[in-house]
Amino acid sequence: MKHLVNAPQTTAEVDFAGGKVELRRFTVTEVKKLSAAGEKMGDGQDFEEQLKLIRLTLRMGVIGAEKMTDKDFDSFAMADLVELVEMVMSRNGLGSGAADAGN
Repeated sequence: MKHLVNAPQTTAEVDFAGGKVELRRFTVTEVKKLSAAGEKMGDGQDFEEQLKLIRLTLRMGVIGAEKMTDKDFDSFAMADLVELVEMVMSRNGLGSGAADAGN
């Protein structure tokens, strides 16, 4: 297993907003970062805080989204962004779709 440390991550191509995007898997460190960001928001999540978490998740989980601006994300339909977040989370064994992550 040691020989696989820092090996290239596997990706999966999915449909999004009439095109294709590639999803990547999170490292344990990235899961911790995402979890900390979610915990920081607390239970009183307002829309802007939820949007920040959506953007962070997509920047981390979608190849090519790392350098997207908030304005870039705002040009997509909210439902499409939420659906893509769910695909990212499922691909990483997190969230409600985690049971189907390998399928």
